[in-house]
Amino acid sequence: MLFKLYTASFLLLLFNFSCSDKQEDTNGLAKTDAFTEGSYFLIDYRGDTIPSGVPIPVKGKWINPDSVAKPKTISFGGKAKVVPVETNLHPVGAPKVVPIPKELTEITPGENGVPLPKKVPARGVLLPVLHRPPIPASPLAFKDDATAGFQCLGLAEGFTFSNVNDIFQDSHGYIWFGGGDGACRYDGKSFTYFTSKEGLPLQGSTFVFEDIRGNYWFGSETSGLCRYDGVNFTHFTTREGLKDNWVWSVLEDEKGYLWFGTKGGVSRYDPNENNGHGSFTHFTTKEGLIGNSIWSLQEDSHGRIWFGSARPETKGVCCYDPDPNGGRGVFTQYTAKDGLIDDYVTSIIEDKQGNIWFGTWGSGVNRLDPGAFGGQGSFTHYTTNEGLASNVVPSMIEDNLGNIWFGGRRGKV
Repeated sequence: MLFKLYTASFLLLLFNFSCSDKQEDTNGLAKTDAFTEGSYFLIDYRGDTIPSGVPIPVKGKWINPDSVAKPKTISFGGKAKVVPVETNLHPVGAPKVVPIPKELTEITPGENGVPLPKKVPARGVLLPVLHRPPIPASPLAFKDDATAGFQCLGLAEGFTFSNVNDIFQDSHGYIWFGGGDGACRYDGKSFTYFTSKEGLPLQGSTFVFEDIRGNYWFGSETSGLCRYDGVNFTHFTTREGLKDNWVWSVLEDEKGYLWFGTKGGVSRYDPNENNGHGSFTHFTTKEGLIGNSIWSLQEDSHGRIWFGSARPETKGVCCYDPDPNGGRGVFTQYTAKDGLIDDYVTSIIEDKQGNIWFGTWGSGVNRLDPGAFGGQGSFTHYTTNEGLASNVVPSMIEDNLGNIWFGGRRGKV
């Protein structure tokens, strides 16, 4: 009741001011005329409207700062408590540095009984694509028990894949997921699926990759390789010229060739040959490749291609320089005998300083410094003893600040 009485008194007072033609400027303050145009209404506590439209003077009171008491300063007694910050830094031991032998195994295709790589025309099978309407995606969700700001895409949000083998962002900004069911494109609002239901002739997808021509490539375990040009699928298996149907990795070099690491060697695809249908050139151990089971590929800043071997043929790494010997190239092999920490190589990158890093499955990381020991080069070994989170390193990346990130197992990076 008291609130209503105060409100009615205020509105009545405001109404009296609005009915006056002029107000005296007793304090030398400028009058406001912000409400001189148009019709405005005040509403009292009963909901009745009170018209207004005349100036309401603004009156203020100036206070001398010297008349206000100064803030009281209270001295802090005792000493401040110092609490150490918990960090995730680990002491690093001295890494082992191994000089590379002066004599390395070099193999030149076409010399000393080594055959030249076999080139075969690519005869991809053209298949129609059933372009279904995109499936609307719900907003990314936080898990109920989340303790950090991770947002998830799952069945409730419209994402149906049970596992994800690869994540890729294309030139349009779309996110692609390669998984056990095929491939999926996510634009932030919807999912577009490419599975056997849409005509994809693969049993799952090991990777998703976009080439410089805007084609998308999907690898698989046991069912070959597939290219999507936005309209049709083109399927490649051993029948169509691919070396092996188990395709693990892909690389596009500076010349526009596509390299595919398989369980039976490497297939290099030249899209310009064979009247635009392309051709495959095969590299195996017969032509100088370190092993026929190639898990990782990397092109360095000198245009050389690096290959990392994995099971069942775990033999180390090799570097292919395509320019010497009249364009036939030369393979240089590196194994544990030459200073490599392990012959099972799962990932390869080159850093901004030109060092080549090799992640292994169980023995940590190698850094190849090609300029060490007067150009002879050296391997530097890093394991959990030197502070690495895991000795299994299936992935690596260098960020914009020059930091090297190593992906490990059991939630370790």
